[in-house]
Amino acid sequence: MTAPLIALIDGPVPDAERRVFVGRDAPPNPAQDSPAARHAQAMQSAILAAGPARILNLVVFDAALSTDADRVARALRMAADAGAAVALCALGLPRPDPGIGAGVAALLAQGAVVVAASPARGGPVWPAAFAGVASVQGDARCGPDGWSRLGPPLARFGACPGTPGAGPAGASVAAAHFAGIAARRLGREGGDALAALDRDAPWQGR
Repeated sequence: MTAPLIALIDGPVPDAERRVFVGRDAPPNPAQDSPAARHAQAMQSAILAAGPARILNLVVFDAALSTDADRVARALRMAADAGAAVALCALGLPRPDPGIGAGVAALLAQGAVVVAASPARGGPVWPAAFAGVASVQGDARCGPDGWSRLGPPLARFGACPGTPGAGPAGASVAAAHFAGIAARRLGREGGDALAALDRDAPWQGR
């Protein structure tokens, strides 16, 4: 069975098999030790902790961990055009954007799972706050292959907030772990992966 395609909307992964710099010309030698590259590599490692996956690296962070709504919206549309089964936005913007909403809607309409980070503190962020998105925050109860169903007023799901070693931690890593778990579920069973993950979460509630 072919591994599901996951669109990693993040920084550049140096060894990515498929990588597109969204809204930018590809630099000849992307920095492998920039904050964006380190973040993206941690996201890829967390995704792959759940099992094999094909990753389409859609780069919206160049060197610093900053981007804009237009690049994220374009990346979501590219993920939909590529037929991604899962799209991961391990990031959050402070305001809703119509273009991002349209990109999310396009993915959801074709049955994809859209996963986004939802920090435990502060107000809502997007795309996590859009209806239909699997919003994820860190849950210290969860190991790399575990997840929780949280629900309002928290994120919909919780997942492992850390990576091996001294890498990034928190909602972004949790979202990446959850993206890998969702892809594994889709690859094994298909259907409504989020409903199954709601039902089968090892932890229910806070």
